[in-house]
Parts: sequence; structure tokens; C-alpha cells
Amino acid sequence: MEMVQEIVPTGISGLDFHKGDFVILASRPGIGRTSLALSLSAELAVKSEIPVGYISCGELDAKSIQRKLLSQIAEVPLLKIRTEKLSDAEKEKIKRAEQKLASAPLFIDDAPNVFYEEIACIAQRMQTDQKIQMLFIDEFAFIGEMVSIFADADIYSDCVSEYTAQNLRSELEFTLDELKSLAERLHIAVVLLASLPRAAEECEPSLKSFGRFLALQRKADMILLLHREYTNDFCETAHTCKITVAKNNYGKTGDILGRFIVPVAKFEFPTEEQMQR
Repeated sequence: MEMVQEIVPTGISGLDFHKGDFVILASRPGIGRTSLALSLSAELAVKSEIPVGYISCGELDAKSIQRKLLSQIAEVPLLKIRTEKLSDAEKEKIKRAEQKLASAPLFIDDAPNVFYEEIACIAQRMQTDQKIQMLFIDEFAFIGEMVSIFADADIYSDCVSEYTAQNLRSELEFTLDELKSLAERLHIAVVLLASLPRAAEECEPSLKSFGRFLALQRKADMILLLHREYTNDFCETAHTCKITVAKNNYGKTGDILGRFIVPVAKFEFPTEEQMQR
């Protein structure tokens, strides 16, 4: 009898994760991958009280992540939080958001420039001690480097010999296998954030955006591609965005429409009826 996987609901209609799944969340630079991951983390941990782990492997430390979460939860612009230029009403919103965040089962670890083995140790500790059901891995430098090499035809042809490419492919596949094995062993959903190269001729990302980075497509149980119109105009309040479920071993593929709230860098995915209001 086939074992039915347990679902981890995201709060987004048409998008659920399964324990044991290895998920890729990818976008082009500056689109808001981290903001989306934090929006999902808040939805799961704060609203649904589902234990979530978040490992930041880059420059974003735990304190910065908490500020971003406070901004999203309180719906107070991050700039105001950083400069502490808050009205009395905003201070009250921040206080309530801090209380929610403090009691939520959301566990953040900043571990810059780590290798897979350290990520696995942190994940194991989070699962043992806090019983996490989902783990986000952000800014894993090794994966970022591999995407840059294999997805960019110019870099690939100019800088990578066939022998070196084969070694890199082997190392990449080993790491992806280990991440997938980690999800299965800990019985959690592991979501790896990946940055795709910029491409002037292709506005929206697709599976083709991974170029020679084919191992990622094969190893992942689900691939999510985030897209929104990039803007530097912070006077805008919101604009549309979408998640494309490009691969899904256990469900439907297709687009999920939403909106990006610019002042607080928060993603929302209302139902079609709510979007029309």
C-alpha cells in the first residue's frame, strides 16, 4: 500500500507542500525571493502555528530577518522600523507584531558561507528540538555559483572546460541528492531559494532559465518560479505578481496570481474573488 505524504498547508490556494519534498523557489535577482519565503514562514508559523526553520546562509543575519518579519506582520514600512521614525499607532502595531513573533514556532539561524554538512546539522537540531515541519534555506552560496555557471552560456563556454564541468555537475548532483535525502530523512519539506541570472530578452522565468542546470530540475519534487514587474518606485503601494508552479510531482502545475505590497515587501495571494475587490 502506497504511503500518503502528509501535507504542510501554505495558506495559498493551490499551493501545498508535502513532508519529505525537496522544493526549489527561484526568481531573477531583486524580485523578492527572500520576502516571499518570509511571507510563507509568517503564514505558517504565526498564523497556523506550524513549526518552521529558516537558515540564512548569506549576508542577511537573524536580526535583519526579524526586522523584515516585523515589517510584514505589523504592516509598517521597514525603513520606518530601521530609523525608528514611528507614530504612536505604528509603535503599537510593532509591539503586537513582536508578541506574535516571539510566541510563534519560527526558528531562525544565520550561518554565512556554510557547506551542506553544516546546513544538515542545523536542520537536524531544529527538527529534533523544535519539531519543524518545513525548512527554508536562503542564499546557499554553492548553489548560487552553480546557477551562474550552468545557466549562463557565456560563462559556461568561456570559463569551464568539459573536464571541470563534469566535476562541477557531479558535485552539484551530490549536494542536491543530499538536500533531497535530508527532506526525506527528517520528514520535512525543504525549500531551497535559488537566484536565476538576469535575462533582458526573457522577462518571465521558466524551466529553460536554468540552462544547463538540469540536475536541479530532475532532483526537485516541486519547482516554483516567482515573477513580478521590477520597479524602483517605492511610492507604489502594490502591484501584481505570480508564482508559477513549473513542476509538481504530487499535484497541479500553473500560475498562482497575487500582489506584492511594496512598502512592507510582503506577498499576498488572495482568492480570485478577493483580488477583484
